[in-house]
Parts: sequence; C-alpha cells; structure tokens
Amino acid sequence: MILEKALKKAGLRLIGDKLPKDQRTQRVFMILIACCREEIAEEMDKALKYERQLHDSQRINLELHERIRVLEAENTKFRLKEKLEQFSTLTIEDRRKLLEDSGKQNGTN
Repeated sequence: MILEKALKKAGLRLIGDKLPKDQRTQRVFMILIACCREEIAEEMDKALKYERQLHDSQRINLELHERIRVLEAENTKFRLKEKLEQFSTLTIEDRRKLLEDSGKQNGTN
C-alpha cells in the first residue's frame, strides 16, 4: 500500500514487479525512496492520531464508569434512607449508624 502510493506520487509504475528499464536510474530510485519515506511518515501520523483518539475514549470511558459507581452508591444510600424512614421504632442515632455502615460497605464516606 505504501509502495503503491509512493509510486503514484513519484509518477512511476511497475511492470510486473519491476520498473521499466528507462526508469531504473539512481535519480528515480532516490525519488521513489523519498516518496516512500513521506508515505511512511503520513501513515505514522495517522496511527498516532488514532492512538490519541483511543486514549481519549478510554479516559472518558473510565470517567463514566467512576461516575456510574458513585451514582449507584448514592442510589443505594438513598434507598436505604427511605427504608429506614419506614421504621419508626429506630432512633435517629440508630438510623445514622446504619447509614454510615451502609456507606462503608459501598465504599463511600
């Protein structure tokens, strides 16, 4: 692929797997090598660009997973708080202790 692009850029074409006899000069090969190097550099730039995009996507994914974890913990705490409010026999101190314990189990606090 790189060689085909370099040949096209240099204005050359292969016959079979060789250059025509009139294009087998040192100058032509120097031009072809320079074009190959340009194509390789372009491909490396593309690869780096895609790698940066991948890393950005992975970072965003990790941030979203952390946000999900936090929201799930908050949701669990909220549900527990609602359930505790149904128990009128528990004192406020007992409710606070239960909430603290549930927070420790979910990795919060």
